[in-house]
Amino acid sequence: MNRNAFKTVAATEDNERYAELVARPEPLYSRPDEIRSPFARDYTRILHSTAFRRLKHKTQVFYNVDNDHVCTRLEHVAHVESVANTIAKYLGLNDELTRAISFGHDIGHAPFGLICKDLKNVRGQAAYYGVILAVLYAVAFWTKNVYFYAGAVVFFSVTVPVSAIAYDEKDEWDAFALAAGMRRRDLVLGRYLLCLSVALCLLLPSAAFFAVEELRTAETLSVFLAYGGITLLVADLLLPFVLKVGTEKARAAFTLMVLGVLALGGGVAALTQLLPVGAAAASYILLALGAVGCVPSYMIALRLYSARNF
Repeated sequence: MNRNAFKTVAATEDNERYAELVARPEPLYSRPDEIRSPFARDYTRILHSTAFRRLKHKTQVFYNVDNDHVCTRLEHVAHVESVANTIAKYLGLNDELTRAISFGHDIGHAPFGLICKDLKNVRGQAAYYGVILAVLYAVAFWTKNVYFYAGAVVFFSVTVPVSAIAYDEKDEWDAFALAAGMRRRDLVLGRYLLCLSVALCLLLPSAAFFAVEELRTAETLSVFLAYGGITLLVADLLLPFVLKVGTEKARAAFTLMVLGVLALGGGVAALTQLLPVGAAAASYILLALGAVGCVPSYMIALRLYSARNF
Protein backbone atom coordinates (compact mmCIF):
# COMPACT_ATOMS: atom_id res chain seq x y z
CA MET A 1 0.00 0.00 0.00
CA ASN A 2 1.23 3.45 -0.89
CA ARG A 3 2.51 5.96 1.66
CA ASN A 4 -0.16 8.48 2.82
CA ALA A 5 -2.89 6.39 1.19
CA PHE A 6 -5.48 7.57 3.73
CA LYS A 7 -4.23 11.10 4.34
CA THR A 8 -7.22 12.73 2.66
CA VAL A 9 -9.71 10.95 4.96
CA ALA A 10 -7.64 10.96 8.15
CA ALA A 11 -9.16 12.47 11.31
CA THR A 12 -7.00 15.60 11.15
CA GLU A 13 -7.84 19.32 11.09
CA ASP A 14 -7.64 19.24 7.29
CA ASN A 15 -10.65 16.93 7.21
CA GLU A 16 -13.91 18.83 6.61
CA ARG A 17 -15.62 16.54 9.14
CA TYR A 18 -13.04 17.22 11.85
CA ALA A 19 -15.49 19.14 14.08
CA GLU A 20 -17.90 16.22 13.88
CA LEU A 21 -15.15 13.72 14.63
CA VAL A 22 -14.01 15.47 17.81
CA ALA A 23 -17.53 16.31 19.05
CA ARG A 24 -18.47 14.84 22.46
CA PRO A 25 -21.88 14.15 24.04
CA GLU A 26 -20.54 15.77 27.22
CA PRO A 27 -17.98 18.53 26.62
CA LEU A 28 -14.73 18.39 28.59
CA TYR A 29 -13.35 21.29 30.55
CA SER A 30 -11.47 23.68 28.28
CA ARG A 31 -8.44 25.91 28.69
CA PRO A 32 -7.81 29.08 26.68
CA ASP A 33 -4.17 28.14 26.17
CA GLU A 34 -4.68 24.40 25.51
CA ILE A 35 -1.81 23.11 23.37
CA ARG A 36 -3.11 19.55 22.99
CA SER A 37 -5.51 18.33 20.33
CA PRO A 38 -8.73 16.58 21.45
CA PHE A 39 -7.25 13.19 20.59
CA ALA A 40 -4.05 13.97 22.49
CA ARG A 41 -6.20 14.81 25.51
CA ASP A 42 -7.98 11.46 25.14
CA TYR A 43 -4.61 9.71 25.16
CA THR A 44 -3.56 11.56 28.33
CA ARG A 45 -6.85 10.82 30.09
CA ILE A 46 -6.52 7.10 29.31
CA LEU A 47 -2.88 7.02 30.40
CA HIS A 48 -3.69 8.54 33.81
CA SER A 49 -6.90 6.62 34.43
CA THR A 50 -7.26 3.99 37.16
CA ALA A 51 -8.68 1.57 34.58
CA PHE A 52 -5.39 1.75 32.67
CA ARG A 53 -3.41 1.02 35.84
CA ARG A 54 -5.42 -2.17 36.35
CA LEU A 55 -3.74 -3.64 33.26
CA LYS A 56 -0.65 -4.13 35.42
CA HIS A 57 -0.03 -7.80 36.36
CA LYS A 58 -2.96 -8.88 34.13
CA THR A 59 -2.22 -11.33 31.34
CA GLN A 60 -4.25 -13.54 29.03
CA VAL A 61 -3.60 -16.67 31.09
CA PHE A 62 -1.07 -16.22 33.89
CA TYR A 63 -0.90 -13.99 36.93
CA ASN A 64 2.40 -12.16 36.59
CA VAL A 65 4.23 -12.08 39.92
CA ASP A 66 7.42 -14.12 39.71
CA ASN A 67 7.98 -14.52 35.98
CA ASP A 68 9.43 -11.35 34.45
CA HIS A 69 9.12 -12.74 30.92
CA VAL A 70 5.33 -13.09 30.83
CA CYS A 71 3.91 -10.23 28.78
CA THR A 72 1.33 -8.29 30.77
CA ARG A 73 -1.59 -6.42 29.25
CA LEU A 74 0.16 -3.17 30.16
CA GLU A 75 3.16 -4.19 28.06
CA HIS A 76 0.88 -5.51 25.35
CA VAL A 77 -0.80 -2.14 24.78
CA ALA A 78 2.64 -0.52 24.52
CA HIS A 79 3.59 -3.04 21.84
CA VAL A 80 0.31 -2.41 20.02
CA GLU A 81 0.86 1.35 20.16
CA SER A 82 4.34 0.99 18.69
CA VAL A 83 3.15 -1.05 15.71
CA ALA A 84 -0.07 0.93 15.18
CA ASN A 85 1.72 4.29 15.35
CA THR A 86 4.22 3.19 12.70
CA ILE A 87 1.42 2.05 10.39
CA ALA A 88 -0.64 5.19 11.01
CA LYS A 89 2.25 7.50 10.13
CA TYR A 90 3.01 5.58 6.95
CA LEU A 91 -0.63 5.66 5.80
CA GLY A 92 -1.12 9.31 6.73
CA LEU A 93 -3.59 8.67 9.56
CA ASN A 94 -3.90 10.67 12.76
CA ASP A 95 -1.19 9.22 14.99
CA GLU A 96 -2.58 10.90 18.13
CA LEU A 97 -5.93 9.18 17.64
CA THR A 98 -4.12 5.93 16.88
CA ARG A 99 -2.15 6.21 20.11
CA ALA A 100 -5.29 6.81 22.16
CA ILE A 101 -7.05 3.82 20.59
CA SER A 102 -4.03 1.59 21.14
CA PHE A 103 -3.70 2.47 24.81
CA GLY A 104 -7.42 2.10 25.45
CA HIS A 105 -8.19 -1.05 23.48
CA ASP A 106 -7.59 -3.53 26.35
CA ILE A 107 -9.34 -1.57 29.10
CA GLY A 108 -12.29 -3.49 30.48
CA HIS A 109 -11.20 -6.88 29.21
CA ALA A 110 -11.42 -9.79 31.65
CA PRO A 111 -8.00 -10.44 33.24
CA PHE A 112 -7.59 -14.12 32.45
CA GLY A 113 -8.61 -14.70 28.87
CA LEU A 114 -11.59 -15.92 26.92
CA ILE A 115 -13.39 -17.91 29.61
CA CYS A 116 -13.63 -14.94 31.97
CA LYS A 117 -14.86 -12.81 29.07
CA ASP A 118 -17.64 -15.33 28.41
CA LEU A 119 -18.61 -15.54 32.08
CA LYS A 120 -18.73 -11.75 32.23
CA ASN A 121 -21.08 -11.72 29.24
CA VAL A 122 -23.60 -14.03 30.92
CA ARG A 123 -23.38 -12.43 34.36
CA GLY A 124 -26.76 -10.77 33.79
CA GLN A 125 -28.37 -14.21 33.65
CA ALA A 126 -26.38 -15.60 36.57
CA ALA A 127 -29.07 -14.80 39.15
CA TYR A 128 -31.74 -16.47 37.01
CA TYR A 129 -29.57 -19.56 36.53
CA GLY A 130 -28.65 -19.62 40.21
CA VAL A 131 -32.26 -19.57 41.39
CA ILE A 132 -33.24 -22.46 39.13
CA LEU A 133 -30.19 -24.50 40.15
CA ALA A 134 -30.81 -23.81 43.85
CA VAL A 135 -34.45 -24.93 43.54
CA LEU A 136 -33.52 -28.14 41.72
CA TYR A 137 -30.70 -28.76 44.20
CA ALA A 138 -33.13 -28.42 47.11
CA VAL A 139 -35.72 -30.63 45.42
CA ALA A 140 -33.07 -33.30 44.84
CA PHE A 141 -32.21 -33.25 48.55
CA TRP A 142 -35.84 -33.17 49.65
CA THR A 143 -36.96 -36.04 47.43
CA LYS A 144 -33.67 -37.96 47.68
CA ASN A 145 -33.71 -38.02 43.87
CA VAL A 146 -30.43 -36.74 42.43
CA TYR A 147 -31.75 -36.86 38.86
CA PHE A 148 -33.30 -33.42 39.34
CA TYR A 149 -29.94 -31.77 39.87
CA ALA A 150 -28.02 -34.05 37.49
CA GLY A 151 -30.32 -33.05 34.62
CA ALA A 152 -29.82 -29.38 35.47
CA VAL A 153 -26.05 -29.86 35.25
CA VAL A 154 -26.40 -31.12 31.69
CA PHE A 155 -28.73 -28.32 30.65
CA PHE A 156 -26.82 -25.38 32.13
CA SER A 157 -23.40 -26.72 31.16
CA VAL A 158 -24.42 -26.23 27.54
CA THR A 159 -26.75 -23.26 28.00
CA VAL A 160 -24.03 -21.01 29.41
CA PRO A 161 -21.60 -21.48 26.46
CA VAL A 162 -24.42 -21.08 23.93
CA SER A 163 -25.53 -17.86 25.67
CA ALA A 164 -21.94 -16.60 25.63
CA ILE A 165 -21.70 -17.33 21.90
CA ALA A 166 -24.96 -15.43 21.34
CA TYR A 167 -23.51 -12.38 23.11
CA ASP A 168 -20.37 -12.60 20.99
CA GLU A 169 -22.46 -12.73 17.81
CA LYS A 170 -24.47 -9.71 18.91
CA ASP A 171 -21.30 -7.70 19.55
CA GLU A 172 -19.55 -9.12 16.44
CA TRP A 173 -16.74 -10.09 18.75
CA ASP A 174 -15.41 -12.91 16.59
CA ALA A 175 -14.71 -10.55 13.71
CA PHE A 176 -12.89 -8.20 16.07
CA ALA A 177 -10.87 -11.02 17.68
CA LEU A 178 -9.82 -12.48 14.34
CA ALA A 179 -8.88 -9.05 13.01
CA ALA A 180 -6.79 -8.53 16.15
CA GLY A 181 -4.77 -11.66 15.37
CA MET A 182 -6.43 -14.34 17.48
CA ARG A 183 -6.44 -17.82 16.03
CA ARG A 184 -9.67 -19.59 15.19
CA ARG A 185 -8.59 -22.70 17.03
CA ASP A 186 -8.16 -20.70 20.23
CA LEU A 187 -11.66 -19.25 19.89
CA VAL A 188 -13.18 -22.69 19.31
CA LEU A 189 -11.18 -24.26 22.12
CA GLY A 190 -12.33 -21.48 24.44
CA ARG A 191 -15.98 -22.49 23.94
CA TYR A 192 -15.21 -26.12 24.75
CA LEU A 193 -13.20 -25.18 27.83
CA LEU A 194 -16.02 -22.93 29.00
CA CYS A 195 -18.48 -25.81 28.73
CA LEU A 196 -16.13 -28.11 30.65
CA SER A 197 -15.44 -25.46 33.31
CA VAL A 198 -19.14 -24.81 33.91
CA ALA A 199 -19.85 -28.55 34.10
CA LEU A 200 -17.11 -29.10 36.67
CA CYS A 201 -18.27 -26.13 38.77
CA LEU A 202 -21.84 -27.43 38.76
CA LEU A 203 -20.78 -30.99 39.59
CA LEU A 204 -18.76 -29.94 42.65
CA PRO A 205 -21.85 -29.26 44.84
CA SER A 206 -23.03 -32.80 44.10
CA ALA A 207 -20.47 -34.00 46.64
CA ALA A 208 -22.85 -32.81 49.35
CA PHE A 209 -25.33 -35.51 48.37
CA PHE A 210 -22.97 -38.13 49.74
CA ALA A 211 -23.34 -36.56 53.19
CA VAL A 212 -26.90 -37.93 53.25
CA GLU A 213 -26.92 -41.56 54.29
CA GLU A 214 -29.70 -42.55 51.89
CA LEU A 215 -27.78 -41.09 48.97
CA ARG A 216 -24.35 -42.39 49.93
CA THR A 217 -24.58 -45.20 47.41
CA ALA A 218 -22.88 -46.47 44.28
CA GLU A 219 -26.04 -45.58 42.36
CA THR A 220 -25.67 -41.89 43.19
CA LEU A 221 -22.07 -41.93 41.98
CA SER A 222 -23.14 -43.72 38.81
CA VAL A 223 -25.81 -41.11 38.14
CA PHE A 224 -23.38 -38.20 38.24
CA LEU A 225 -20.76 -40.05 36.20
CA ALA A 226 -23.40 -40.91 33.60
CA TYR A 227 -24.72 -37.36 33.46
CA GLY A 228 -21.18 -36.07 33.20
CA GLY A 229 -20.83 -38.22 30.11
CA ILE A 230 -24.20 -37.01 28.79
CA THR A 231 -23.03 -33.41 29.27
CA LEU A 232 -19.98 -34.07 27.14
CA LEU A 233 -22.00 -35.91 24.49
CA VAL A 234 -24.53 -33.07 24.21
CA ALA A 235 -21.69 -30.54 23.92
CA ASP A 236 -19.93 -32.74 21.35
CA LEU A 237 -23.04 -32.71 19.17
CA LEU A 238 -24.29 -29.16 19.71
CA LEU A 239 -21.18 -26.94 19.71
CA PRO A 240 -20.01 -27.76 16.15
CA PHE A 241 -23.50 -27.00 14.86
CA VAL A 242 -23.74 -23.71 16.78
CA LEU A 243 -20.28 -22.60 15.65
CA LYS A 244 -21.21 -23.41 12.04
CA VAL A 245 -24.60 -21.71 11.69
CA GLY A 246 -24.72 -19.42 14.73
CA THR A 247 -27.07 -19.40 17.70
CA GLU A 248 -29.95 -17.76 15.82
CA LYS A 249 -30.22 -20.59 13.31
CA ALA A 250 -29.40 -23.22 15.93
CA ARG A 251 -32.41 -22.44 18.12
CA ALA A 252 -34.32 -25.45 16.81
CA ALA A 253 -31.41 -27.75 17.64
CA PHE A 254 -31.13 -26.12 21.05
CA THR A 255 -34.84 -26.76 21.70
CA LEU A 256 -34.40 -30.39 20.69
CA MET A 257 -31.46 -30.58 23.05
CA VAL A 258 -33.66 -29.36 25.94
CA LEU A 259 -36.27 -31.99 25.14
CA GLY A 260 -33.54 -34.58 24.77
CA VAL A 261 -32.13 -33.76 28.20
CA LEU A 262 -35.58 -34.16 29.74
CA ALA A 263 -36.00 -37.51 27.99
CA LEU A 264 -32.55 -38.66 29.07
CA GLY A 265 -33.49 -37.84 32.65
CA GLY A 266 -35.91 -40.73 32.64
CA GLY A 267 -34.12 -42.87 30.11
CA VAL A 268 -30.72 -43.16 31.78
CA ALA A 269 -32.15 -44.74 34.91
CA ALA A 270 -34.03 -47.35 32.87
CA LEU A 271 -31.07 -47.94 30.56
CA THR A 272 -28.62 -48.62 33.35
CA GLN A 273 -31.01 -51.19 34.78
CA LEU A 274 -31.44 -53.01 31.48
CA LEU A 275 -27.81 -53.18 30.41
CA PRO A 276 -26.10 -56.44 31.41
CA VAL A 277 -22.94 -54.57 32.37
CA GLY A 278 -24.64 -52.84 35.31
CA ALA A 279 -25.22 -49.23 36.26
CA ALA A 280 -21.64 -48.49 37.27
CA ALA A 281 -20.13 -49.84 34.05
CA ALA A 282 -22.77 -48.06 31.95
CA SER A 283 -21.95 -44.73 33.59
CA TYR A 284 -18.25 -45.19 32.87
CA ILE A 285 -19.08 -46.05 29.25
CA LEU A 286 -21.12 -42.87 28.86
CA LEU A 287 -18.36 -40.79 30.44
CA ALA A 288 -15.72 -42.39 28.20
CA LEU A 289 -17.80 -41.84 25.07
CA GLY A 290 -18.31 -38.19 25.95
CA ALA A 291 -14.63 -37.63 26.72
CA VAL A 292 -13.35 -39.42 23.60
CA GLY A 293 -15.94 -37.62 21.47
CA CYS A 294 -14.51 -34.23 22.44
CA VAL A 295 -11.55 -34.70 20.10
CA PRO A 296 -13.44 -35.35 16.83
CA SER A 297 -16.10 -32.83 17.90
CA TYR A 298 -13.45 -30.12 18.33
CA MET A 299 -11.83 -30.98 15.00
CA ILE A 300 -15.19 -30.84 13.20
CA ALA A 301 -16.12 -27.59 14.95
CA LEU A 302 -12.79 -26.01 13.99
CA ARG A 303 -13.21 -27.08 10.38
CA LEU A 304 -16.74 -25.67 10.22
CA TYR A 305 -15.80 -22.49 12.05
CA SER A 306 -12.82 -21.94 9.76
CA ALA A 307 -15.16 -21.93 6.77
CA ARG A 308 -17.22 -19.03 8.17
CA ASN A 309 -16.66 -15.48 7.03
CA PHE A 310 -16.85 -12.66 9.59
